[in-house]
Formats: sequence, structure tokens, C-alpha cells
Amino acid sequence: MKNESLTAAGSPRLAANDTTAPTCAEAIMSTLVEAGYRCLFCVPGGYAMVLQGAACRTPGLTVVQCHDERHAASMAEGCARNGVLAALLTITGPGLTGALTGITNAYQEGTPIFHIGAEVANHRRARGAAQHIDTLALVSSVVKSAQLLESGTPVGPTVLELAHCSRSGRPGPVYLGVPLDVATQPSCEAVGQALPAYTSSTASPEVEQVTELTKLLIEAQCPVVLAGYGVRMANAQRELRQLVDRMPRLRVMSSPRALCEFPRTDPRCLGVVGLAGDARLPDEADLLLVLGSRLWEHTATPIAKRLERGLPLAHVDIEASTLGAIYPVRLGICADIKELLTHTLAALPQAPTESTAGLVNSRLPAAGRAEEKAS
Repeated sequence: MKNESLTAAGSPRLAANDTTAPTCAEAIMSTLVEAGYRCLFCVPGGYAMVLQGAACRTPGLTVVQCHDERHAASMAEGCARNGVLAALLTITGPGLTGALTGITNAYQEGTPIFHIGAEVANHRRARGAAQHIDTLALVSSVVKSAQLLESGTPVGPTVLELAHCSRSGRPGPVYLGVPLDVATQPSCEAVGQALPAYTSSTASPEVEQVTELTKLLIEAQCPVVLAGYGVRMANAQRELRQLVDRMPRLRVMSSPRALCEFPRTDPRCLGVVGLAGDARLPDEADLLLVLGSRLWEHTATPIAKRLERGLPLAHVDIEASTLGAIYPVRLGICADIKELLTHTLAALPQAPTESTAGLVNSRLPAAGRAEEKAS
């Protein structure tokens, strides 16, 4: 089982009544660094000045000032998609609404972003403060979790809890609203208090599920794998290639976001499936193994009719709610793709014998046999 440690255990915290205690804004930024965040994208000004100043004073955190929140959100999303944990800082009102397109994209694409919203002071909320809106109601449908930092709430555990949520399961953005009066208050953690340690454990497949998947793959005459972006998220490219090498009759098509996860020059690659893709599901296909794709329209439209007509579907995803949400499944497995493929490889025969290879080749569609011969 793969573990991802998200911890700042043992980090000293000063008492709230200590004049040298960090402010909540400073505690937020330092905890982000302890949790592995390295970049913060923002637009300077307004309610965000206190938080931005704290970010600029935090060692290990690079502050990138942008022209507007649309660009800031897109840059944070692109940074996080490429493996560098990124945070986003916006002001309430127009700053937040400007960033919503980027946040929504991150939510749909499964990209972890820690979004910090600079809110109006609590005592001004009921006075019709400039730019004040109900931010939690606005962002709740496009983030995994949204919280408002209240006065007296421990900063470190709150930040780490949201960071853990953002990066666990299917990644996605989270939102922390910070009122101006709370941002300037001393952090309330006690002296020497250790922050909680979060460990994100991948979902492990059941033995029965591995056995059933192995049986389906062996018995299928023309199995096809649809490799989704989840293959990249699980870093399972090597295991996917090993599975194809072990099962010569297996063919692979990729979703638009996973076009580089299996070599397109490999003769067993069918191409990219989707509205703008070139892959076509072979008529002989009798099993579709989907790895880490939600089968939304932009991916599944060309194969939708085959799935609706009952093409056996084995669906693997880190998020249980994805399984069977659009198309009925023969086998649904909520598990880490890398771990599942590792167990499946162990359950398969070590190598095809000469007679098995001949049987396998005879089961390939004509185009597939031609590709095998050419390779």
C-alpha cells in the first residue's frame, strides 16, 4: 500500500497571548509550506494585503503576482497539474468570481489547489460591506471542501485538514475563507503544540476483485483497455505497459488527457478516444477495461452505443461514486490503479507459452494480427 505523508508534526506553536506569536495569516502560510506547498498565486490589493504580506515573509513559499484572478487560477492549476503543489489567494467578490472558471476546471480535472479567500472583517458582514458575498455558497459546488476560519479556530489543524482533503482520493481544490480581522489576530495554538499528521492511504482492491478481473482478461478474446488520466495520477504507466506485454492480445486506447500514458508508436495502441480522437473500438471487442476515467461525454461519446448495448465493462477508479454512474459495469473496483495492476500482474501467468501465444494471436482481429506481424 502506498502512503503519502502529509504532516507538520512537532512544529512549535506560540501561545495566543504571546506578543511574539505569529498572526493567523502567518500561521496559514507557514503551515502551507510545512504541508509541501511551494507557490502562491495572487493579485495584490484590497483585503488580501495582510495575507499576501505574510506569504512574502514566509521562507520556502514563492509568491507569484498576477494581473488578474483568471490568470492566477489558471497558473495555479497548471502548476499543480505538473506536480508542484500550489495555492491561490483572491479577495472576496470580484476576485473570487474571476477565479471561478479556473477553480471549476481544477475540480473537473482533479487538480489539487489550496484556495485562500481574503474575506471582509466579521463585524462588517451585516453592514453591506463592499464586495461582500456568501463565498461558501458560491464555491461549495466546485471544491471538495470549503471552510471559513473563525476567530479562535486552530489554524494549523484546519490548514492541514483541507490540504489532506485536496490531495486524497481524487484530488481537487479546497477553499479556506479568512476574514480580515481573523487574519490579523495572533494564532491560537498553544506553546509547543504539535500539528496533526495525516497519512493518505490508497484504496486497496479486494482479493476477489483481482481474481475476477484476471478471469475476465484471460477469458476475453479481444480485450481493450481505456487508459484515463487516473493512470497518470497513480503513476501506473509502467504497470500498464507490463500488463500489455503479458497479454499480447490486449489493445489500448487513451482518453484525451492520457494520450501520453501509453506510447502511441506501439502497434497495440489504438489511439485517442473522444470527440476529437482517432481511436475506434474494434468490432470484436468483448471486454472494455477502463482505468481512471469518468467516461464523460468528451471521452466516451464514440463508444457510448457499444456500452449501452451491453459491452462488458470493468471499471477501476479511485472514487467509488464514479463506478457505474453513467454506464452499467460488469465489475467495478474502487482502488489505486497502480496497486490493482500490480496485484493483477502477480495473478496472471508469468509468460505466455508458445502454444498460448499462438492461441492468443489467433484470437486477434485481422488488423491486430497484421500489426503484430509488422512489429
